Amino acid sequence: MSNDKQGIFFILLGMFFFSIQDVLVRQLADYASLTQIMFIRGMVGSIILIIFLKLTKRR
Repeated sequence: MSNDKQGIFFILLGMFFFSIQDVLVRQLADYASLTQIMFIRGMVGSIILIIFLKLTKRR
């Protein structure tokens, strides 16, 4: 895959995940406090980052 196509793919993927995150936060707002939502969001992001770093062998 060329660098241009790969860049477009990652931009679209990022936009998709931001929109999914927005929907989930709006749905959770009825059931959880803002502090709980931010904590869960941070934990999920950290787990994804750790997995990414392990797969790419970066520190």
